[in-house]
Amino acid sequence: MQKNKPVVKKKTISAKQTQRHVHEFEGSTKLAEAGADRHNHRFAGVTGQAIRVGRSHVHEIDLTKTDFVNHFHNLRRIRTGPAIPVG
Repeated sequence: MQKNKPVVKKKTISAKQTQRHVHEFEGSTKLAEAGADRHNHRFAGVTGQAIRVGRSHVHEIDLTKTDFVNHFHNLRRIRTGPAIPVG
């Protein structure tokens, strides 16, 4: 007997909806390993929309990848800290 799979509805963004509050990010990992295998990776992307948390907000990064240096790394399910006032 085959079980019914739950229906997953994906939310799509219409032409009238826009990104309201996202951030670009970029960075570089620290050097890994020693000797001839020593290397680092760069990464960049855009966060998800702001998520209200109390009187502040956070952002999530669902998935991004590092650059390729004979291999790459996934960065997934990252949540930023709350907003930091900068004046």
